[in-house]
Order: sequence, then C-alpha cells, then structure tokens
Amino acid sequence: MPKIILEFSDDEQAEAREAMAAPELAAALAEIDSLCRTWIKHVDITADERARLQMIRDTVPEIVREG
Repeated sequence: MPKIILEFSDDEQAEAREAMAAPELAAALAEIDSLCRTWIKHVDITADERARLQMIRDTVPEIVREG
C-alpha cells in the first residue's frame, strides 16, 4: 500500500492540524447552526434572544449550512 508522508515546519503544524480536523469542525458548526435554528423557531424566547441566536447563525459559513 502506498504511503504519503507530510512534513510541516513548526509554524505550520497548528494550521495543518486544523485542516485535518475540518470535517469535525464543520460538523460542530452545523450542529450549532441547527440548535440555534431550532431555538429560534420552536422555543418561546425574547426578541433579543432571537437576535443573538440569529447573529450566531450568521457567523456559520454558508458552505457549512449548504452541507
């Protein structure tokens, strides 16, 4: 079986770990978006709370919401 070895400099390692964790990060953001959407639509909350939740949803990248 072929192997690929990637080497990163010390200053690139954090970015490489983030890139490799992208699927898990996207899933977490999708879950946050879904929870906020559910609270906005189905929970009796104030207008301020609704606005805050919508602000959180607006920070979730569109690509995550599109799936």
